[in-house]
Amino acid sequence: MFSKKHKAGLTIVELMVVIAIIAILATLAISAIRGNKSQEALVDLSNDIVSALNAQRTRALTTNLATYVMFTAGAASAVTLAIGNDSKCSPANHANIVYTNSVVQVGIDLGTIPGPRRTLSAAQSNKYYNANDPLVNITLALLQLGDDYRLQPVAVNPNAITVCFQPNGQVVFYNGAGQAIAQQAEIRVRARDADAVGGSVRISVSGVGHIASQAVADTP
Repeated sequence: MFSKKHKAGLTIVELMVVIAIIAILATLAISAIRGNKSQEALVDLSNDIVSALNAQRTRALTTNLATYVMFTAGAASAVTLAIGNDSKCSPANHANIVYTNSVVQVGIDLGTIPGPRRTLSAAQSNKYYNANDPLVNITLALLQLGDDYRLQPVAVNPNAITVCFQPNGQVVFYNGAGQAIAQQAEIRVRARDADAVGGSVRISVSGVGHIASQAVADTP
């Protein structure tokens, strides 16, 4: 009897299965890379904000001038640094800090805006972006002591908060253009990408200049 020999190679069905497996693995790999980028951006931004707050607090002591860190939340999240003209905090009495030989302000742009991105470490950088899409954003809150002596929100996720360090060690908070009666400011840094590992970083500044950061789990 003669036996039929099968031709070497894959059938169409087998080839389709292989292609489907490759597509699934590629999708998983892309999601992992995207999630890792978001996590890296979250850590980078959190560290940069804490560094900026510490630098401005030190600058106030060494220059005897009020210094400012201005936060904007929402679709166009941003962080801008400024220095005052005297030792007292005033929302209208300061000028933005700029890079040497550049008109680009020291700050962070996290919104979907055209043009070069600004970060705290470079005038033009994409470390908080992936293909021009922001990887992270910030939310803001001011807190004050309630009747039970626990910190409670004064303004939950306001559009803008300014933290002002005075040379005497006092910190003044502004919610928009007006001074806010608050004991603490809170900046929450979150990854925008849904593929990123859950969680965020909470950065707090107290009225006496204490700066702290903590990784926290996001609640649904």
